[in-house]
Amino acid sequence: MANRPQVLLQLQGAELEQAQALLMQGHFGLEILDFARPALLAGNWEQLLAQMVVWRQQWAGPITLHGPFLDLSPASPDPGLRELTLHRYRRALYIASQLQASHIVFHTQFNPNVREPAYLSRWLTANTRFWSDLLEETEASSVTVLLENMWDPRPDHIASLLAAVDNPRLCSCLDVAHAHLYSEVPLSRWPEVLADKLIYVHLSDNRGQWDEHLALGEGEIDFAALLQSISKCGLVPWYVLEVSSYSAAMQSLRFLGWDEN
Repeated sequence: MANRPQVLLQLQGAELEQAQALLMQGHFGLEILDFARPALLAGNWEQLLAQMVVWRQQWAGPITLHGPFLDLSPASPDPGLRELTLHRYRRALYIASQLQASHIVFHTQFNPNVREPAYLSRWLTANTRFWSDLLEETEASSVTVLLENMWDPRPDHIASLLAAVDNPRLCSCLDVAHAHLYSEVPLSRWPEVLADKLIYVHLSDNRGQWDEHLALGEGEIDFAALLQSISKCGLVPWYVLEVSSYSAAMQSLRFLGWDEN
């Protein structure tokens, strides 16, 4: 542990079973992705939650949750879609509390394809109201909400939203692979702009075409430069290895020079 920062895995099924011993010993945390799936949320999610609550008692490291994101939008002009988004996010926060998760990740849902000049202002106003209200509604919760970039071309509007809400429970998750695909500014600008609100980083690699979730070193992302930029900004975020297999996670650790135990 001394040779690396706090690292979390994001594994499911048989791949998660391979990591059980390390999770039980507290060598890694776990970001749970299962409850982001719409099919599960529309079905018997309570059964999986009950099972994971039992497992969670055996895991010594931190637990976080990735919230639902497909087709949801806190800033939608459609009241029905905003209500569905609120319903899904409330349920995700409930699940996070039951799992004693410390953080939950939601996408920013920013759409850069909307070129209308007023879009950014509307997005910021609607999201400020949405997140202010939801955090006030759940003020007794200890779960920190993290807004993750997806198609976002730059970090400035995220920083503006975090400043407007001004709640310590609303921070930022930098998805490095997404930024590599969609950012119009260098990766180094993201930690500079998000500053101390950047407390969580998703790590996976790709070749610049689509979100492949490759082991680090198998794509073209310059992770050394990114980590140097984060360190230069004085930030000490948690890192999530967002790769699909246990072997890819261990390969990624070796690539970074972080020990596996």
